[in-house]
Amino acid sequence: VAGGADGQVLAVVNGTPEWMPLPSFGPRALSVYNAGTGAVASLDGDGSYLAGALTLTTTGGAPTRTQAWWNTATVANAGTSAGSLKRGLFTRYMDRFKFAVNALSDGTDTYVLEIGLGRITSTVNPPVDGVFIRISGATVEAVMRSGDTETASAGAMSATAATVMEALIDYTPGVGASMYLDGVLIATVASNEPGSTVAMHVFARHHRTAGTAVTRTTEIADRRVWLF
Repeated sequence: VAGGADGQVLAVVNGTPEWMPLPSFGPRALSVYNAGTGAVASLDGDGSYLAGALTLTTTGGAPTRTQAWWNTATVANAGTSAGSLKRGLFTRYMDRFKFAVNALSDGTDTYVLEIGLGRITSTVNPPVDGVFIRISGATVEAVMRSGDTETASAGAMSATAATVMEALIDYTPGVGASMYLDGVLIATVASNEPGSTVAMHVFARHHRTAGTAVTRTTEIADRRVWLF
C-alpha cells in the first residue's frame, strides 16, 4: 500500500488495507461545497460546518427531482465525485438542520423530501446507500439503506406544511442512527447499514413522484454537520 500522509494510520477495512485518519476525540468537519441555491457553507467556531439557506424547488411535468450536496467538488452525478465520506472514516456523524416545505403531498401531486448522508446514482430513485430522514406527505421516517434495501421506521409525529421544523440525525456506525424532529425521537434504525467503504455525500433531495404542473419548494437553513 502506498505511503499515507501525516496524521494517518494504516488500517484494514473489510480485509483491505487502507490509509485512514488518526482517531479524533473532538469534532472534525468535512470540506463543503454547496451545489444548491444559497450561501456557501463555512466552518463554524465549534468545529461544525454551517450551511447557508438552501432552496430546493421541484416542478410538475414528468417526474423530476432537485438535489444538492455539500462536498469538496462540483457534483455532476452523485456517487462518483470527490469529497465523499465513508463510514469507516468516522466514529459518529451528527447532522442538524431546519427546514420547511411550502405544501405537503396530496392525492394527486406527491413529493418526497430526503435529507442526510447517502449515495445517489439515479435521477428518480432514493439513495442506493444512506442514512437519512424522509418526509413523504405528512409521514416522517428514519431511513437506513444498503444496496437499495432499506429499513424505514415512521415516527408518531407528522410534518406540517409551511412550518419551520428542526431535525437531527445522530449516527454511530456499527450501532445505529437515532433521528429526531423538533426534539422528539422519530425512530432508531440499525439494519441495512451502508458498507464501511461506500462513498456517500451529505445531501438534500426533493423529488416529485407523481402529479401535474405543481411546484413544491423546500427551504433548508442552519444545517450543521459534525464528524467525530
